[in-house]
Amino acid sequence: MSGEWHPSLTPKRPRLFALTPGGEVVWSLSAGTISATPVVGDGVVFSKTGLFVEKSHKGGYVKGKFDARITPHDAREGGLSWLRRLDGFGNWYIQPVLADGVLYVPLHDEIRVESRLLALDAKTGETLWNLALDAPTTHLAVAGNTLYVTSYDGILHAFE
Repeated sequence: MSGEWHPSLTPKRPRLFALTPGGEVVWSLSAGTISATPVVGDGVVFSKTGLFVEKSHKGGYVKGKFDARITPHDAREGGLSWLRRLDGFGNWYIQPVLADGVLYVPLHDEIRVESRLLALDAKTGETLWNLALDAPTTHLAVAGNTLYVTSYDGILHAFE
């Protein structure tokens, strides 16, 4: 096989839904182009989505550039508390983790080949810290006061 490889970059329109126990829709919002599993805690639904921005030609094939959008919605009504948009970090499906008022958000940019781990104040969206990683994150978990992060390079990170 030869020639350029072109992934399907047709923007899809995922939605974020809040449902009653009986399955009735309480509210529904656009969820961007790519969505990670939402995180729910303290009456808030945290959504991490990627918004398609542009195609990028790289090494004989085409990649899509996606900006990350992190949004907290009131679980009862869907209202938005704050919004964080991060240039180029929206093509990573790994979901955030919420613990003790902090939202830990894994980010990766395939165009710049850059991985980061962001800690946000869950109430305000302010950055508490922003850490560069050598490889994309695969899973996050919190136990006690420790955040555990695994990455594609096989390393288990532990942050206290």
